[in-house]
Order: sequence, then structure tokens, then C-alpha cells
Amino acid sequence: MLELQRLRLPNPFDLDGTRPLPLIPRARVAEVTERMRADGTVDTRLDEGRARGRAAARGQNVEGLVISLLHSYRNGAHERQARAIIEAAAPGLPVSTSSEIWPQSREYERTALAVLDAYVQPQVRRYLEGFEAALAARGVPATPHVTKSNGGIMPVAAARRQTVATLLSGPASE
Repeated sequence: MLELQRLRLPNPFDLDGTRPLPLIPRARVAEVTERMRADGTVDTRLDEGRARGRAAARGQNVEGLVISLLHSYRNGAHERQARAIIEAAAPGLPVSTSSEIWPQSREYERTALAVLDAYVQPQVRRYLEGFEAALAARGVPATPHVTKSNGGIMPVAAARRQTVATLLSGPASE
């Protein structure tokens, strides 16, 4: 999905134009056996053994993992199941699932947002944990909130789980 993108060129009249590089190199992408139909029904169950093997192989020297499966916007059961397998195999490793980040039918956009979430999550999480610790050390009793990209607010605990929701504002306007 990351390599296919939207098949749009930046300039459609430039016959030598190229698309941007994928957000994650192909060598870091792993497939698992499963299939969710477009209506949200299960066609092929998630192969837990293969998912566990992929989690172990990918869980080294990375700060986070992304799970993005086709049609998970209709039914995120396989993504949640894969997330549980990864969290058991690599405790503490941040895992971003596309169905939780942006449950919409546009596969590339949903995957890209999940990748962005995984990319910024470690840094934002560390910052927010330090922010909460500084407030607690000063005896501030208020529950801190972070501004979301859409102008709303979310508790800091939610912002640590869904960092992509804070990309256009977030910690800058705490």
C-alpha cells in the first residue's frame, strides 16, 4: 500500500516525473495471512503463528510497529488480534493500528496516518510524560489536556496513544 500510494504524479504533464519515496522501506514491511472482506466479514482468519513470527522478527531495533490490513475500517478484529500478539511478543513496543487511528476506507491514507503516528509516538510520548511529571512535581492538581489537530482537546493519556491526532497543534498549545 505504501508503495502504490495513490498512483498520482506530482505533475501529471511531466512524463519523467516520479512519486515520493514510500514512508517505510519495502524491506521493513511484512505480510501476514488473513483476509477481511469489504463488508467486514472474515474470509481468512489471521494466522496467529505467522503474525507472532513477524512480530518477533520486526520487533528488534525499532521504536514502533504499524498494523494496517485491508478493510479493517469495517472490522478491526484482525488488527486488534495482531496488536495483542505483538504486545505479548514485544512488551512496551508502541503499536499503531490503522483501524484505531483513522477508520476510513481509503487504504493508503489510513496506512500513511498509522505510519505517521508510529513515527512521532516515541518522541511525543517522552515529551508528554516529562510534561506530566513536571506538573506533578509542582503540585498542579489539574488534569492536563492537549489540543487536537481538529481544534478539540484530548487528555494527555489519550494523546500518548494517538499522537497523530496532535500533529497540527498538540503540545505546542497545551
